[in-house]
Amino acid sequence: MREASLDGYQRSCLFHNSGRGVFENIALDMDLDRELFDGRGLASIDYLNSGSPSLVVSNQKAAAKFYRNEQLNRNAWIGFSFVGRKSNIGGWGVRVTIDLGDRKITRELEPLNGYASLGEDRLLIGLGVEPKIREIEVIWPSGIRQK
Repeated sequence: MREASLDGYQRSCLFHNSGRGVFENIALDMDLDRELFDGRGLASIDYLNSGSPSLVVSNQKAAAKFYRNEQLNRNAWIGFSFVGRKSNIGGWGVRVTIDLGDRKITRELEPLNGYASLGEDRLLIGLGVEPKIREIEVIWPSGIRQK
């Protein structure tokens, strides 16, 4: 079992939400299709504080792999950190809805998002070009609402 792989060294995938209800594998376009590491976990972190998270992949019997995400546009974003008092202290499970007038964006903070994987404990939300925020609502796991 020393040289065995639990996942069979499957090719890496990177899925993009096309906005049409379809997720497309864009690994080939990103030069990821040739990656044959024995991946174990994934962390999403915004180490540049730019609103564009990069990825860190842990691998069995190999060094971790870092994929830097460089933002190529000037789209706006907003980030939230939470400290709960009646809900859990980390704010896990909190839901944020941002009303931009022409559309609403809803996101939930779920930093533990898969086996041996996690994301940072900030909630990052892309807003597009020159957004006009009308209202932000936070719904805590306890049911408490804040605007």
